[in-house]
Amino acid sequence: MVKAAQNDIVFITTPNVVNPIVEFGSLADYKNAAKRKVSVQCVTNISKRNLDTVLDARNYLKIHHYNDYQGIRFLTVDNRKSFTALDCDAMQSESELHNIWLWSNNADFAKSLRATFEILWT
Repeated sequence: MVKAAQNDIVFITTPNVVNPIVEFGSLADYKNAAKRKVSVQCVTNISKRNLDTVLDARNYLKIHHYNDYQGIRFLTVDNRKSFTALDCDAMQSESELHNIWLWSNNADFAKSLRATFEILWT
């Protein structure tokens, strides 16, 4: 989805992901999108764990810090497609984490996620 973006990419990640900035794509994919004049914005918790990646990515991503965000993780592309990760606390054990991943090409759903992103962005 990142490689196919034409206008904009927005995503929100959480601190519990190993490297939140690259959860939905590689740094090279985001960098190439920015070179194509695609706006790329991210909301995440900036910490010691991901600081090196954030410092590298800030040259082509717009990144905002949201302290200890624990909500859903998602990416929307061009307000048309989305990819959402939902943590399922009830299914988690100490040895294995479970997620539900939802891909959608429903523009209304993508716009709803985008509205959530805008609230956190500001």
